Amino acid sequence: MLSRVCTSCVRSARQLVRPAAIPAARPAPRAFSAAAPLFKKAHKQVQEEFDDEFAEDEFDDIEEDLPSSSPSPSGSSGAQSREARYAQAVTDVQAALRRASRHDGRSRTPSPKVLDHLVRTSTPSQLPEVLALVAKWRAANLPAVPDHVAALLVTRLVEADDGQAAVEVLLNRDLYGVDVPEDLKALYPVFAKVSHPQAAAAAAEETPAEGDAAVEAPTAQAQGQGAYRFLSSKPADLAFALQGLATHYAPASAPSDALVGLSTLAAALRTGERSSPRVDALVQRVVKLGEDELVRQAREMPRRWRDIVRMRARVVAEVMRDEGHAEVEWFAHLAESLHAVAKK
Repeated sequence: MLSRVCTSCVRSARQLVRPAAIPAARPAPRAFSAAAPLFKKAHKQVQEEFDDEFAEDEFDDIEEDLPSSSPSPSGSSGAQSREARYAQAVTDVQAALRRASRHDGRSRTPSPKVLDHLVRTSTPSQLPEVLALVAKWRAANLPAVPDHVAALLVTRLVEADDGQAAVEVLLNRDLYGVDVPEDLKALYPVFAKVSHPQAAAAAAEETPAEGDAAVEAPTAQAQGQGAYRFLSSKPADLAFALQGLATHYAPASAPSDALVGLSTLAAALRTGERSSPRVDALVQRVVKLGEDELVRQAREMPRRWRDIVRMRARVVAEVMRDEGHAEVEWFAHLAESLHAVAKK
């Protein structure tokens, strides 16, 4: 009897449980349709055409692989929030400067973190105020600007399309207290900016100073007059000054760096400095490094910098071809090799 009751209960329970609905058949993915190879082939062709167009247009120096340090809020509320954070950072820096001016020995040494907040929350239009506060921070003998803040400040200036200001900040250490970042790659954006064709076009509209004399920056004058402007906006002068700084702070790597050498050389040749002692010396240094070494460096770079090296080498080869330079064949072959590496 017990067995029959249990069996009956089970049967009743089974009848109460509704069978699960069978899911409808999903459509076959497009990747397995007959037209999929055509889509793939068309996409590949479009990508190749884009790459070829990019290779021929020097004004398309890519920026997408360089993460922007600028805040990107959405809508007016985001802009107001960013403005509020920047205003608070300015207040914190000014408070630190006031405490430092008391000299009572009781105030705690302010943390340079406030500088990080100041730079990180600023907009391009606020960078002049940021530089003024950094100069006051330096004059008050407060803790040195950290290396990561220095790199961030340089990056923000480059993003604001002011490569000249980025070079000036690094040149005037006595004014701003900003050291050249230990990592040479932190200077790559500055080299790319001062050697960009738009920088050369802007310099062509001005009357640049001549030669090496333009890069002699009187430090005493910089200390006495506050914000110091570089004596020349000529990309060649900026590039050679930046190369000198890089060589001073990174003597083991800067002289043999492919991007540093080719960007500096391209900046000089683009702005008409075709033959000078510093250009001739740089040409010989690049040639001495050898094509194999330059290609090896480019192959190990992220694509953004690999493309910059490729484009700068092409500019050097084209200008040398127009001028009938003795090393034109060497640089033309280098440009071809770098182009092949960039396509991989």
